[in-house]
Amino acid sequence: MPTGEPRGPWELPLRPLFGRLLGSDGRLLVTYRRDKIGLVESRRLGDSMTRLQRAGLAKLILLGEPPFSMKRVLQAAETTPIFVSRLPSLAHSRLPRGPELVIVGLDQELGKGSMDPSAGRARVLIVPEDQATPEDRRMRDVFGGRVLTLEEFNERVAL
Repeated sequence: MPTGEPRGPWELPLRPLFGRLLGSDGRLLVTYRRDKIGLVESRRLGDSMTRLQRAGLAKLILLGEPPFSMKRVLQAAETTPIFVSRLPSLAHSRLPRGPELVIVGLDQELGKGSMDPSAGRARVLIVPEDQATPEDRRMRDVFGGRVLTLEEFNERVAL
């Protein structure tokens, strides 16, 4: 059976900004509207990424084709290193452990494990507001953790 690359041995710490954003189980679901994605939203998400990078974010995972202008979202990467990985599923991630931001593209399917809490894994999932689970239910309705809109997320990161 073929195996993937070994997982990075480093553990990235969870800093206070992430503690305030995430629910008690270390997860946050952020939803965006399909009809409201443009350069302004991409710039605001880029500003949030910059603040999160200063607070210890070092991993960005892209599932599917992101609807945002990634040049604007990754503007801070020009001066601050960040791991960026484009994957078919979260099960394929071999990046170091630590706080991660996952941007899910339109019409991208997520496995059940994507939503489950896991000890030591801080994860912010950014998904379309109508993202479906494998059971064909709206993810925001069954997530079980903290849920914010993209606007609320950007406002909280800015505080």
